[in-house]
Amino acid sequence: MASSDTAPARRIALITGSAQGIGRAIALRLAEDGYDIALNDIPKFQSELYDLEEIIKNNTKSQAKTYIHLADVSIQAEINAVIDGVVKNLGGLDVMVANAGICIVKPFLETTTEDWDRIFSINTRAVFFAYQYAAKVMIAQGRGGRIIGACSGAGMQASPMLSAYSSTKFALRGLTQAAATELGKYGITVNAYAPGTSPEAARNPLGYIGNPEDVAGLVSYLASKESHFVNGQTRSTDSSSSSLAPIMSGIALVTGASRGIGRAIAIRLAKDGFKVAVNDLPSSKSELEQLCEEIKKVGSTAEVFFADVSIEEEVETMVASVVQAMGGLDVMVANAGICITKPLLETTKQDYGRLFGINVEGTFFCYKYAALQMIKQGRGGRIIGAASVVSKQGVSMLSAYSASKFAVRGLTQSAAIELAKHNITVNAYAPGLSRVLIKHALLIWIPLTGAVNTSLLQELRQAVVKDSQGDSPTSVRTMTSVLGRDSAPEDIAGLVSYLASKDAAMITGQSVSINGGMFFD
Repeated sequence: MASSDTAPARRIALITGSAQGIGRAIALRLAEDGYDIALNDIPKFQSELYDLEEIIKNNTKSQAKTYIHLADVSIQAEINAVIDGVVKNLGGLDVMVANAGICIVKPFLETTTEDWDRIFSINTRAVFFAYQYAAKVMIAQGRGGRIIGACSGAGMQASPMLSAYSSTKFALRGLTQAAATELGKYGITVNAYAPGTSPEAARNPLGYIGNPEDVAGLVSYLASKESHFVNGQTRSTDSSSSSLAPIMSGIALVTGASRGIGRAIAIRLAKDGFKVAVNDLPSSKSELEQLCEEIKKVGSTAEVFFADVSIEEEVETMVASVVQAMGGLDVMVANAGICITKPLLETTKQDYGRLFGINVEGTFFCYKYAALQMIKQGRGGRIIGAASVVSKQGVSMLSAYSASKFAVRGLTQSAAIELAKHNITVNAYAPGLSRVLIKHALLIWIPLTGAVNTSLLQELRQAVVKDSQGDSPTSVRTMTSVLGRDSAPEDIAGLVSYLASKDAAMITGQSVSINGGMFFD
């Protein structure tokens, strides 16, 4: 195994199956992002690889170094030789994109053993080889890395005529999750992209066709430093219109922006070029004013809009005021929310009502009135909500909160379907649990607003410790990051930046996990 003693000035990416289609688009995009690029495909596509290399070299903007290695990646010795060649010629390996794959379309009853063996050897075994040897190189380098595989919509939901293909992609999801769990401690994230339709495939139920560049945009994000807390996930890139106008700037409204995640999102979108409307309750006036001053220092515009998002009339008025004062609305980030931490048997009707009033009804009102405005404007838009890791797996002590976040996921999916025809995407971010470290590894949730009640906190700690010592398969203790570190609000802000960008034009209806591998989709 080749090794690199020093880190190169530029990061290095290897893309298998890069002669055409998605692999080609990924290579071009990562070159533009500043990576040196290693290209791989079978000898049959040698001329296409050299043509691609010329395009990359002639791009004066990227100034990328390139390396070509022809090989059949389903043969372990050959993929190992590819990776060794990359390290020797380019100086290391930072991003492994295991893109190579094939599809066999046949009825289940007509699929032969030869079909089955061939498709598994390329789509699954070759990915295993690539993941494993790339990881060994990255561990030896000691600077972490990104490993990214090629899944599919058929790996999320099986389709007729694709029994063998779907099986390989489901297997790839399992491999990705397991590898993420083991490699997180080395600073290596492992994720996969799951394209839906393509120009070569049938249209999706919404009637839209994606293109390789949409997938390349997602890979660009997964390969970036900002995705360092996304791990073990398989992200879909289907169900949206690729004709959505690029959103590089415009007006963004962020609710619950006075602190934490909301504050970080507001600052990040301002840095991205958006004018930012920041919202919270009047009690947070001073924090919002300080936030506006900080946003102005980065060269953007910000204004404060007070509203209680659980009151429909106030949300409607807030959106109208933003439009009147700032000229429109392009991105709605429905971030405001609360958490109540109680055992199920002690949760009151009032607790439940307050949680659902803010977390669910507040999100519904923000989605609704933002969508009405975006439809009126006729230029599409982005609507982004706040889910949670517990919107995908309930945990003890968070029954009502988990229920409210599951509701946000359902709302996000339904809204995405209805609003797609208006070029509006609807997604949510699903962060892990904000935490206080207890006894080295025990994580608990503390509400992000108001002062901490120390006596209640002590009682909660004791309850969670007791619960974690029992047989509960999913307690708060089990929800820990495999990366060995905790997320920061800026991590979530980076994901929101991506979801608000033109690169996310083919992502809708998704609740994107950003939890360091606490939970795998």
